[in-house]
Amino acid sequence: MSNTSPTLGTPPVAAQPLPATGAASDAPPPVRTGHCQCGRISYQVTGVPDDPHLCSCVHETRISGGPAVLWVGFPLDSLIWTGPGGEPKWYATYPTLRRGFCPNCGTHLVSVADGSTMVMVTGFSLTDQSGIEPLGHSHRENAPPWMHITLAPGPIILMSDPRVAAIPVADCGEPLIDVRGTLLVDDRKADTTGSYAHLRRGVLDRLVHAQSLLPDGLRLLFIEGYRPPDLQRRYFEEYAAELRAANPAWSDDQVHEAASRYVSPPEIAPHSAGAAVDLTLVDADGTELDMGTRVNASPEESDGACYTDADSISHQARTNRSLLASALSAAGLINYRTEWWHWSYGDRYWALMANQPAALYGPRSLR
Repeated sequence: MSNTSPTLGTPPVAAQPLPATGAASDAPPPVRTGHCQCGRISYQVTGVPDDPHLCSCVHETRISGGPAVLWVGFPLDSLIWTGPGGEPKWYATYPTLRRGFCPNCGTHLVSVADGSTMVMVTGFSLTDQSGIEPLGHSHRENAPPWMHITLAPGPIILMSDPRVAAIPVADCGEPLIDVRGTLLVDDRKADTTGSYAHLRRGVLDRLVHAQSLLPDGLRLLFIEGYRPPDLQRRYFEEYAAELRAANPAWSDDQVHEAASRYVSPPEIAPHSAGAAVDLTLVDADGTELDMGTRVNASPEESDGACYTDADSISHQARTNRSLLASALSAAGLINYRTEWWHWSYGDRYWALMANQPAALYGPRSLR
């Protein structure tokens, strides 16, 4: 999908084909091995690599002695220590984050966040790095000015993509939880039932973890979570009607695709599953940080600046978006890249982007 936002007079550009994601295969999950420089500490992990990214935070640069570390995620329960030295030595760089090192040669091997189901391994400790390419660069504002790494974000997969709807739902039955009292909640989307302030338990837990990863003095500002299916349908139909009126020559398919860049089609909407959240960052005084646009700015209103990877925003806004993305990605959430503020976990879109065979959450009612 073109990363250029549609204007009201421009039909959407057809998406570039990407490999299809099918149902779970009977083939055994792939196994990878890794080890330290001296060979004393070795490990084995099983599964599809998840969230490969570079990180230039101050801890990574000091530990590695270089400008960035490549991290790759695997299921924590697949991690097996196989070398003669057993487990590594552990060091906590945050109260909620432990790092494993070889006590003999000092190689940095893994990091594990409290409550996470994922272990992050250093990419260059893996024996085989084939098929692993970083998809992001967190804390790049800390990278030296001479370091120029271009990570192609790739085409944007829209919510209307047939592969999203093709993901099966195996709802785990988690309840919708009121986040008020746990997170800082804004009332701009408040409704009489309080539905906007609810999320699935697993999503809320990950937001709490993400907040613990933010720099001192910054907090997440929760704006909207659960959205009843009828309300989601109304939002979609109103925006589609606006596009149709401005572009009478567009086909129904063009209107549907263009509308889905900004509002999720109701049949697969993450908000209606309690799996998505719209949020931003605030400082210690509760003042919202400059993120380049307001939350819920449309592509037309913002001239495309609402896209997460937009080039038109200021350096400060780009830095603030990177801070938000680093924390949420580390907690396992996925961004819908036409909206910097929209993140989700456990829904069909998350399952497609995270190479999961099924969604954990489907649409449901609040009560």
